[in-house]
Amino acid sequence: NNMVVSVVSGTKTASWTFTNEQMIQGSTLILTNDNGQWDTVNSILNDLTEFTATVTGETSEDDVQFTYQLEIKVRVTANPL
Repeated sequence: NNMVVSVVSGTKTASWTFTNEQMIQGSTLILTNDNGQWDTVNSILNDLTEFTATVTGETSEDDVQFTYQLEIKVRVTANPL
């Protein structure tokens, strides 16, 4: 079973795929930059446009509900005029 976490804006997409990941209450996934995904997310944020974050996947159990929280922390540097 695969699970995909994606951040998308226009033609830019950053995605992470997890295969056969066992999810239990309190699980944490590490979103690496192995394929430049965070570089793409930074580019999306620099565009100052809306983006969509999604999680899709399959489960081997019936009647399962997941809640996910995705935090993207940014640092803004203001330049004086």
